[in-house]
Amino acid sequence: MKPYPKYKDSSIEWIGKIPEHWDVEQLKWNTTFEYGVSLSSEARKDGDIPVFGSNGITGFHDAAITKSPCLIIGRKGSFGKVNWSDKECFPIDTTYYVDQTKTINNLRWLYYILLNLRLDQFSRDTGVPGLNREDAYQNFLPLPPISEQTAIAAFLDRKTAEIDKLIANKQKLIELYEEKKQAIIKQSVTKGLDPDASMKDSGIEWLGEIPEHWEVKKLKWVTKNILTGKTPSSTNPSYYNGNINWFSPGDFNDEIVLSNSTRKITSLAISEAGISMYPANSILLIGIGATLGKVGLIKDSGTSNQQINAIICDSDFILPYYGLYFLYVHKQVIISHSNSATLAILNQSHTKELIVTVPPINEQNAIVKHIEITYGKIDQIIEKLEKQVVLYQEYRTALISEVVTGKVKVAEENQCQ
Repeated sequence: MKPYPKYKDSSIEWIGKIPEHWDVEQLKWNTTFEYGVSLSSEARKDGDIPVFGSNGITGFHDAAITKSPCLIIGRKGSFGKVNWSDKECFPIDTTYYVDQTKTINNLRWLYYILLNLRLDQFSRDTGVPGLNREDAYQNFLPLPPISEQTAIAAFLDRKTAEIDKLIANKQKLIELYEEKKQAIIKQSVTKGLDPDASMKDSGIEWLGEIPEHWEVKKLKWVTKNILTGKTPSSTNPSYYNGNINWFSPGDFNDEIVLSNSTRKITSLAISEAGISMYPANSILLIGIGATLGKVGLIKDSGTSNQQINAIICDSDFILPYYGLYFLYVHKQVIISHSNSATLAILNQSHTKELIVTVPPINEQNAIVKHIEITYGKIDQIIEKLEKQVVLYQEYRTALISEVVTGKVKVAEENQCQ
């Protein structure tokens, strides 16, 4: 790609210089953001017309309010997000929409220029963030002739599809490596490290065969204690903003070692509100909600809210990290032990009944070291792949910006000189 032969100053800082034959115009003079229409879930009828909210498709209906294709722009919630629909659709009242009846521009070109405008930065609302269309209308656009808009859109469709495919391939590799990590842990904590070890039936259907010299025990027989957290009264400010970690499900992420909680409590909360302190290397297990069954280990002493059970391992029987890895790869088994009559809950009693394999301590140590070494190698590969994904995403954004602002010329035919 080469630059255009001649440029002029656009007088707009973020646009910079534009091709000499391009114009600069405010969005309001060539495009209308039409309000979406309220459509509750109950009012929707069976059909194949996509219903769009600010974050994308939220369902289907039997009628459309737009032509096809159509742009949908988030007004509330994911405000400023730009979605594309090849089909006619039904944008709801948290959105604006633009179809070919609402703009004089090439619609696909408009999609790319709106991506470049970063409309998610324009919000007046202090309560619920939102995009005011009058603010959006004030934006200036570098405006090429329609023939060039069409060429730019076709070029970006092709190039972004190539980049998106590369990104998807990298993300698929990341998923495969994450699955490999899970498989390595599961193999290690259920079959051991010796492929020639004699095996026996564990007597547990989901566990299958285990090494002959291993045992299978309930958590209550290999732990010192299993506790449930508590929330100090929010009406007493002296209980909060201390230096004691107080974990909630929101503190759990992709890391299985929990180092820091979002909220912290004081020693006064411990002494007055009956909050249990957990020793370092306790395993925290979420017992309710969407992330039920998720686990993490705390390296330092701390506590938690009532949604979390703390498992304090007896290191004469089971090492904390071994127990952590076993529970980590058996999330679905943990969920199956919850009381799901109404809201699924895994309380102390349920947690105590969970099954774990119990190899000799020296084997547990070897298994933990094997997992951590293998984990580390795979994580290095995943980190490289994630950096590549970020670079591709950055390149995609930069390419769109370069093309829609005329810094490079993408096609020869039908373009003015």
